[in-house]
Amino acid sequence: MDKLQLQEIYSFGEIVPSPTDNELNLNIPLDGNWLALPKAQLTSTEINLLTALFLEKNDVTINDDKHPWYGFLFEGKPIEKVAGSYRIIQFNLINSNQKQSRQEWLDAFASMFNKVADAFFLTESYGIIVEEKSKSSYSLEELEGILLTLESDFIFKTKAFLGSFLNISDGFPRFFQEEKQIFLEELPTIKSKSAFSLSQVALHFFTKNMVKKSLIMQIFKKKLSIDGEMQDIITALWNNQGNISSTAKELFMHRNTLQYRLEKFHEQTGLSLKSMDDLVLSYLLVA
Repeated sequence: MDKLQLQEIYSFGEIVPSPTDNELNLNIPLDGNWLALPKAQLTSTEINLLTALFLEKNDVTINDDKHPWYGFLFEGKPIEKVAGSYRIIQFNLINSNQKQSRQEWLDAFASMFNKVADAFFLTESYGIIVEEKSKSSYSLEELEGILLTLESDFIFKTKAFLGSFLNISDGFPRFFQEEKQIFLEELPTIKSKSAFSLSQVALHFFTKNMVKKSLIMQIFKKKLSIDGEMQDIITALWNNQGNISSTAKELFMHRNTLQYRLEKFHEQTGLSLKSMDDLVLSYLLVA
């Protein structure tokens, strides 16, 4: 996410010559000015994400001898005695203002994995775990279960991105930098889940700029005039692979009520959200 995209996404922000009230606004430097975003219109996740992207520095002291993967991933240093496949689990903590419990959380999280090569924070809220591939490597569903368990033991919630396994010889640092961009940009769009991977966000991430540039898509989006509740239904239906029962459960909506909303949407737009093709198109318009 660059600062031009930031202005487009948060169009309600105000460009000011100097920072405004920090209690009320999140102030982001922007080409000699500042973009003031009212905190009341941002979620806690968005505030943490924007802070990590544009305000926080890597002020967490990281010892290269203790964490060789930091030097490998961020400073271009070689890493010795490492072979095989690894993946990186990125995480962002919400309300992580207590340093002691933050480190305790990371220790507890890392202890859940069988082969952890490294684990550290990069900022006060954002960090990574480097995991070596093994027969006991967790699935996405298992990772989400772990995060929900930790949530009951600690004071903050977590959003995590499950990276893909890759051999060290295959351009690993560059591969990770792209995964990092995907995680940080897609994090605000993940509402109901604690963990996600590339497959959950690939369609949105790789097509969003094309959708914005397409006159056809923009006119179609304006013509449909999809309200906020219907946007939530479309997103939830997409996240649940079109399963109506699972979608109704996620939205705390009766199944018959959801069926009714889908039928009304079909009558108004000609798009049947029971058809995967129509669901994909609708999701691209609202995501």
